[in-house]
Order: sequence, then C-alpha cells, then structure tokens
Amino acid sequence: MGKTCTADAIAASYAAEGFSIYELRNQKDFYDIFNKEEKQLFVCDDVFGDIALQADKKNEWTHSLSRLLRSLSNDHKLVWTARSYILKEAIENSKILEDKPDFAQDTVIINVENLIPLEKAMILYNHAKKANLPDQIKTIIKQNCDSIVKSAYFAPESVRQLCTGTIVQFSEDSKDQEEIIAKIFAFLKSPGIAWQKAFKNSPSEVQYICLQLMAAGGNINYQYLFKNYETEVREKGFKWMLFADAFQWSEGSFLKRKQQTQDVTVYFYHPSMRDLLVELIQNDREARKSYIQNLSLREFINLITNSDQVEKDSSLQHKISLTENEDMDLLSKYLEEKVLAPAQIKDILSVLTAIIGFMQKYGYEKLSTIGKQSLNNIATFVCLKQVWEKNYKENHTVYFVERRFPYSTVISQIEIDFWIDFLEKIRYVLTESPSNNIPEYLGEMLEHFGDKLTVSYWKLAKICESFSALVTSKYVSFDDRIVLKEKLIKNITDAVSECPNFDDEDSLDECDAWRGNYDDLHDEIKDYLRIFPEDDIESFDEFDNLIKDCPVAEREYEQDYDSLSGGGSYGGDDFDIRAVFADL
Repeated sequence: MGKTCTADAIAASYAAEGFSIYELRNQKDFYDIFNKEEKQLFVCDDVFGDIALQADKKNEWTHSLSRLLRSLSNDHKLVWTARSYILKEAIENSKILEDKPDFAQDTVIINVENLIPLEKAMILYNHAKKANLPDQIKTIIKQNCDSIVKSAYFAPESVRQLCTGTIVQFSEDSKDQEEIIAKIFAFLKSPGIAWQKAFKNSPSEVQYICLQLMAAGGNINYQYLFKNYETEVREKGFKWMLFADAFQWSEGSFLKRKQQTQDVTVYFYHPSMRDLLVELIQNDREARKSYIQNLSLREFINLITNSDQVEKDSSLQHKISLTENEDMDLLSKYLEEKVLAPAQIKDILSVLTAIIGFMQKYGYEKLSTIGKQSLNNIATFVCLKQVWEKNYKENHTVYFVERRFPYSTVISQIEIDFWIDFLEKIRYVLTESPSNNIPEYLGEMLEHFGDKLTVSYWKLAKICESFSALVTSKYVSFDDRIVLKEKLIKNITDAVSECPNFDDEDSLDECDAWRGNYDDLHDEIKDYLRIFPEDDIESFDEFDNLIKDCPVAEREYEQDYDSLSGGGSYGGDDFDIRAVFADL
C-alpha cells in the first residue's frame, strides 16, 4: 500500500472503533470540525503538497502547530501523509521540531522495497480482480504472477495502471503471449512512457481537462472545471464532446474526484501522473502556453519559486522550469493583471510568503530569473500608498488559538497582526534583495491602529521605525508605552493573587482554569519584552515560574503502531504466490 491507501486503512480501522473520520484541507477545517464530545480522526493527504513543497500549505499547517497538537488526545487523532522528500524539506523550513521534538517517532515511512511477496501479490490480485479482466488476461497474470511480484520494478501505482487498461491494450495490439508478457515487464520498468503515450493519444478534451487541473495546482473544484470547459468550447467554437463524457473518459485513468464537505474536488489519479505532465508541458510550447494562460495563483507561486539550476534530490526537480522569453512574458503579464492590478493584499502576501520561504532555504541568488523579476516588481508595488488605501478597510483574518486550557478552542482575529506580518515580510525582502523602497503609508497605518494599550500597536510602531525613524517619530512617542506597562504589571498582580494551590490534588480543575485565564497574558508580556528588552516588568519572574509550574491534567496517548508489513514467515520468500491467484 502507498501512503494514501495506508491512511485510508487507518481511517477504516478507527471508524470500526467508533471514530468519525474527517478530511482536512487546512487548520481552519480542523477547528471548524473539532468536537471534544466526539471521537474524531482527522486526515490530511499530501499535507505540504503533492509533488513539491508548497509554501502556502507549509505555512498554513506549521503556524501555531503546537496549539493544534494540544487538542489531540486518545479521542482526537491526526494523520498526515506526505512524500518523504517534501516532508524533509517542510521540517527543514519550519519550526515543526520545536513544536513537537519527537515528531520523527510518529513518522511511518512506507517503502515499496520493504513489502513482502505476499503483500505485493495481494496488490496485484486486488487490482486485477477489481478490473474484471478478460479470461485471456487473467490466465497470463496467473501464469506470470510470480515473476511480476518479484520484479525489481514492482510498484503499486504501476500495477494499478497495468490492470486498469494497459494490459488489455497490450492484448489488443498483439495476440502473441510472449510479446504481451515482454510488454508487461517493459511497462513495469518505465510506466511513464506508456502513460505519456496514452495522454498524447487521448482526445483534445481530455488533454484540456488535465492541463486545467495542472494549472490549478493539482486539485480543482468540479463545478469550476465544468465552467472553464464550457467557456473554452463557447469562446473558441470547439466541437468537443460533452463535459460529462470527457470527464468520464478521464476518470479512473488520469483523474479522480472526492466529495469534500459541500464540494467535489478533482485530483490526478496519482501524483506521479502530475510528474509526467510536468515533463510534457516542459517540452511542448503550445501546452505551456495553455497552461500559463489558465494558471491559478497557487500554481503561479509554484512556478516562480524555482531555480534556474536545480539541485539533485530537491523537490524543485518536480516543478516546471520556464526560461524562454515568451513564457516569462506571459508570467509577467499574469503577475501584473491577476495579482498587482487588483491589489488584493492576501494574494500579494501569498506570493511574498512563498518567495521568502524559497530565499530562506536557498538564498536570493538561486531564485529563478522570473522569480527575481516578480519579487522586484512586488517589492516596488507593495510600498505604494494605494496598497494600504485599497485594503485597510477589509477584514483580514489571522487565525490563532486564543485559549489553550481547558481543552476548548477559540478562534480569534486581530487585524493589526495581519499588517504586522505584512510589514515584516516587506522588511525581509528589502533587506535580502536589491530592492530599496520604503512603504508610503506608515503614518496612515500608525494612525489607523492607534490603541496604545496593546502590545501589537508597539510592535507595529517598532517595525515602522525600522523603515523610517523620522516618519515614525511624527506619529509615535515611545515614552507613551508606560501606560501599557503599568497595565501589564497590574494584571500580573491579579494573576499571582488568584493563583490556586498547586500542591492541592483536588485543585487540578482550578489550575486549568487559572492557566486558561492567564496564559495569554504570559505570552503578551513575553512579546512586550521582546520589543522592549530594556524594560523591567515587576513580578514577571514570579508569574513566569507559576505558569511553568502550573500542573496540567495528563492525557494518555496510545502507542498503537502495529506493523504495516506483517512479519514472521507468513508470506515470506518461500510463500506460493500462485495460490493467491487461484480464484482470479
């Protein structure tokens, strides 16, 4: 089984134990669905991207991860799946190990090379049985199952492709059994060649649908795909088959769909198919043009966060590299028309976040030519006053867990935190790249967020000062923070006076409630001291020790890692593989 099948098997096992199973796309889904009264298993497939690390997904899942993990227990479990090289890169570029130092202990690596012969035989048998193959083909499989299973090129996805049409095509092309067998082993060795041939020979409608899915970043809403298809037919006057027929042609061979909450989402049948489509697009000018013209923001980000010189064993190997002038002109046009002209701050921030993630790992110099061009254009644009004027009245949600104890979860939003994050990213870009600009709206921003009794305001003021001390001094006197400092000291006094007796075994609920009330104050003061390390907050050391010493109810975690590959002599090398196929 591959990672997705393993996750499905785990979900089925937990469902039998009374758990409700939920598929997640992001942390918000988790918090929307979480119910402490229900036994729940949450599954997120390809959590950080399907064929390459996607910065938006990495940031979404690793932001405040420690707080999400605190919600997990014996009755609330989380399963992630990811390709090993993507997971490795996500760990290297995030604080996962800080939030969960024992993360590696909870990781199960599924390696096809470790599958025992019986498991491989069952994979082949199940696919062949499900495909309802002609008797002639069944006979060929029965007679050659031992060689197929023991092939050095055996892979679950190749076997699935073989049984879902490929082997039948071989039998239609030739009646010579030896030739069919030779084609089977040639396919196992290089399944991509057969898939590419099948794609190139498929109808234009099917190729269009696959390119749409690719341009969307690997998944797309079914209704959105339908509308795109109908628009293409109408505007270009194509005499194409109905969308339902074209999709049926594709489903099960190239594509699959899943019901997720209220929507139906379309995916590639297997991520490896997207790998192969990358190669096709890379080498076909017309395919590239169609792909670029239909890009989603997510896939645009995926394209520009690349290098002109890709290192071996990097997830960048799985991205499309565009270097021709015509392609880069189309991408520049996309940035101008779809990202900068609308001036939607969330879209701009998504692009900035991804480019910064690349720079932090590889450095500015390794950023592709189109990536550097995009960054320079964005760095200039985000400093213009119109960016603030067009967006400051909108609500920009910043998700975080406001309360951690007891186990309830509260989602809050603070607008100023969004803009602080935005300015920090601009500052990083201006520091690490040749761009040399200053945001034109620092004064307006400081006036808009004028609550001097919040730590966030003073954090904003410090960031603005790092851009221009002169502009900031016209709107802020840092001596005014004394009012906030006195407020924090008073809150500390209240917290210390209300602290329960930790030595009383019957006060555990009181301890949970106390920490729930004052944990945010603790974080707030630590943030204040990071901004103003020269300040002394009276009684903070005492309060800090109380927070650290406050007892927390221990929740037991089951260690139920059963072997996924069996064991012992059952199904070993001496097992009679042909016995598995007796009733095929």
